[in-house]
Order: sequence, then C-alpha cells, then structure tokens
Amino acid sequence: MAVSIFDTAFRYILLFLITASLHAQYPLLIYYGCTYDVKYFERYKTVILDPDLYRDVHTLHSQSFAYLSLGEISNNRPYFNTVKKYHLLEGKNEEWGSYHIKISNKRWEQLLLNEVIPPIVKSGYNGLFLDTVDSLLARKIPSSEIVALIKVIKKRYPNLKLMLNRGFEIADMVPIDALLYESTISSYDFNNQTFSLFSYDFRFLPQRKIKRYSVDYWNRDEPHEMAKIYKIALSKGYQPLVTDISLNELPNVRLDMDRHRLEFDK
Repeated sequence: MAVSIFDTAFRYILLFLITASLHAQYPLLIYYGCTYDVKYFERYKTVILDPDLYRDVHTLHSQSFAYLSLGEISNNRPYFNTVKKYHLLEGKNEEWGSYHIKISNKRWEQLLLNEVIPPIVKSGYNGLFLDTVDSLLARKIPSSEIVALIKVIKKRYPNLKLMLNRGFEIADMVPIDALLYESTISSYDFNNQTFSLFSYDFRFLPQRKIKRYSVDYWNRDEPHEMAKIYKIALSKGYQPLVTDISLNELPNVRLDMDRHRLEFDK
C-alpha cells in the first residue's frame, strides 16, 4: 500500500519528538566531576563543565559552558604556575583553598585571552561560565575593572555566550547572555556543615531579557526539602538546579520542565 506524504511527514515528526524526549529534559547541570561520558549530559539543556576534565564536547548537543574563574585560581589549574610566575597572586580564600588574582595586571587579561580561553574554544564549548566575580567585589576591586575584563573577553570571542555567576551589582553593565543565581534560596554553613533556607526573599531582575538560572545546595538525603527549593525557584522564574554542594555528584532530584514534574532517584 502506498504511503502518503502526510504519513511520511508524521513519522518524521514522531521520530523527532521521541529523539528529543531522550535528550534535553532538564534545564541545568553543573558538574565538576569526571566520571561520566559526555553523551550522558544530553538530557540537560544547559551544561556547565570543567574544561580541564572534559576537553572535547563537540558531540554534546546541549548548550555547553566552560567553567572560568575570573578572580581566583586553584593550584591544580594547568596555568597556575604561569600565574604564579607573573606575580598575579594576592592572598588566599581559605574557605575554598583557592588563591586571589590581581585582575588589574594586564598579564592576567592576556593570559585569559591567549592561553586559557583558546583551548576551551578548541574543545567545542559554546559558552563561558564566569565565576568568582562576587569574590572580586568583596575584595573591593573596582567594578569598572571587572566590567572591562568581561567586555574585552566578549570582544575577542563574540561567538561565545557568557553566563555570569551572581555579580548582580554589575550584571546590567556587562554583555552577558545568562545569569546564574547561586545560593539565593538556600545557604550552607561550612563550619557546621548544615543547610538552611534564607528567611528573606531575594529578587533581582536584569534590565534586559536574558536567561536566568539558579543553583542551590541541599543534603541529598532530604529530597523533599530539595523539592521545596525547586518550587521556590520556579516561582521566581528561574531555570533551576538543586544539587550536592561538592558539584562532583549528579543531582538525585531533577526537574523535567517539559513534563512539569520532579523526578527522584530511588
């Protein structure tokens, strides 16, 4: 029996829908481990990875952001010795074990532009996740210096999307494509190793329309508390993630935004 063009089209549409459902289901993944094959991350629409651990993401269909710390560096980064040789270190963040960077020194800018970011582009990432801007602001680094650094990165790499982690004070001054609201709903006490919900309702709305993501941390053994955080994040218009604070584990509670439901690992 002959197959009509409508039947053929329907089959292609059905195949597309089935294929799509097997891939991007969840809004966001931030993962700094290295246990899983990159193809596993297809189920997340946006992925933030450590580019030193995942050096080839060309096959990943998700929006991929490479982690990039603007104001701090850990001693396991491949360019740490270069930063040290250029005398770009000033003090230490004892809480995370990382070192502060003198971003006012042009050598840091040149190192980012010419040595740090090119391998990220070559690895297939289509975005940069800009971290530790809050650390720079807390150290009273002039916002003009931070803004200038982000602008020069965008100018050199205009095709890379930029996601800013917090840094709400400068969010409307820089050419970002997305904003991450980290720990604005829940907090973690490093001394007592306990989680809690903030009593105040934090809200910041950028002046222009950009994607707004959120990540909050909670005890993996309390999935129903994690579900409460997802609900709050959705009420604020975020594309949320609630996960383990180490970011070396995959989330055990996931939000399927397409089906409007939460999924819990057993």
